[in-house]
Amino acid sequence: MLNHWYAIKHKPSNRSIDWIGPSLVTIREGVDIIYWGGGPSYMIVHDWDEEVQIIKDYGEIDDMAYHAIDDLYDQFTLDFPPKADLRLSGGWLAPNGKFYPCAYSEHLRIAQDLAFIHYKEKGDGAQRLEKEGWAKFYADGTCLLPSSYLYAQDGEYTKAQLDTLGDLLVLATKEEAEVYVNHIKEEIENATRLGKG
Repeated sequence: MLNHWYAIKHKPSNRSIDWIGPSLVTIREGVDIIYWGGGPSYMIVHDWDEEVQIIKDYGEIDDMAYHAIDDLYDQFTLDFPPKADLRLSGGWLAPNGKFYPCAYSEHLRIAQDLAFIHYKEKGDGAQRLEKEGWAKFYADGTCLLPSSYLYAQDGEYTKAQLDTLGDLLVLATKEEAEVYVNHIKEEIENATRLGKG
């Protein structure tokens, strides 16, 4: 079956939030449903003008043409690479100190995109980032820095990563995000105590 693929931004009608996206979706003619990445997850659209902005039309692809869909995902990643942005959320902290936020449960997808953009590698993006010294952040400020027994890294933060941790601490304090503040403080204290960074 042919599916029409688009890059969109969306805004659920029942929430007063900013536009989310871009996201790669399929939209079927005459159906008020958007399928994320071709399905099975979907969003019912109540008002197309208020809830959906089409950013790019990728055309139709047969849903059985796996290589074409794989190429489409690569093109989407090149067209809309993850952007570094310092904000309180989950995400990936690069060795150079850039923070790439991600929404709930999107660590693996963002890791795939980052590994493809930075290292031209497909496959397990999270594993590649961890091997390169990236730190994984959860939405509450909890951080996982790969330890030396897992990879050939020293398990320490870079100076740039520690600087970003400090910036996140300042931001979390301003926004009174107590749980985030506590986790970041703990991470900085552990890094200092263990001589990391």
